[in-house]
Amino acid sequence: MTAEEIQANNQQLIGAYQLTFNSPAGQIVLQDLMSFGKFRVAIDNQVDEGKRQAVLRIMNFSQLSLDQLTAAYRGRMTTKEET
Repeated sequence: MTAEEIQANNQQLIGAYQLTFNSPAGQIVLQDLMSFGKFRVAIDNQVDEGKRQAVLRIMNFSQLSLDQLTAAYRGRMTTKEET
């Protein structure tokens, strides 16, 4: 795969994450994953660290703002159209 193909694939993937997790249903799922993945606590085993890394990847690829991620974490859903 060329660098251009990798870049195009990443952009497509980021778009899919944004589409998925910027919806009201997606933010409910994101909130659940944040809780399940324990992304804000110290991790002492590999299983929980794997969950945490998955949640961090979703948060990164969704490219939601810090305010949107904080709202999702606290259970106050927002979408890009509302901000």
